[in-house]
Amino acid sequence: MKDLRAHASSFPPGVRVIEPPIPLAHSQSQNLLHRLGAEHQADMVIYMHNDAEAHPHTPEQLLHWVEHLHLHKIRWGVLFTLLDTLSAFNMEAICEIGPWDPNLPMYFSDTD
Repeated sequence: MKDLRAHASSFPPGVRVIEPPIPLAHSQSQNLLHRLGAEHQADMVIYMHNDAEAHPHTPEQLLHWVEHLHLHKIRWGVLFTLLDTLSAFNMEAICEIGPWDPNLPMYFSDTD
């Protein structure tokens, strides 16, 4: 995390690194992300596993698909890259569906 914080000044505007005070389970991480997205009235939030690395141009392609869905008014909930390594969540769908179940074991929570 220290290395990531050292590069924070080079992030695009609006990109934040959030370090919770304690380690969170996957479902807790998702629920925090979605709560923050709702508080900031975001249209979508993007999540990437901390043990993953996106291939070049993958984030841009994901954003392209989000823009396509939005432009054509196609209902969607989540877009995944390589399973759920990098994911975009539609906040409208998240608000409709509700939070992740924090009682599910890690694997099931990961694909909830």
